[in-house]
Amino acid sequence: MTKVISEIVAMGMDNDCTAATAGSIVGAIVGKKGIEPHWYKSFNNIVDSYLLEVGEMKIDDVLNRFTAQAKNIYGITEI
Repeated sequence: MTKVISEIVAMGMDNDCTAATAGSIVGAIVGKKGIEPHWYKSFNNIVDSYLLEVGEMKIDDVLNRFTAQAKNIYGITEI
C-alpha cells in the first residue's frame, strides 16, 4: 500500500485521485490486515460522507457492507 501510493504521489502533478484509486484497489486486494495502521488509525474508525443524509459512518461498517456485497455478488461464503 505504502509503495503504491508513494510512487504515484512522487510522480507529481495532479495525481491525488490516481493515488486514491490505486490505494483503494490495493486495499481491496490485501484487506485491512495487509494495510499498515498509519494509513487508517488516525481516522479513529470514522469517515464523513458528502452524500446527502449519510454523514458520519464507521469505517468498519463500510468494510462490512462491501464485504457482504462481494459475498452476495460472487457467491462467496467466506472472505
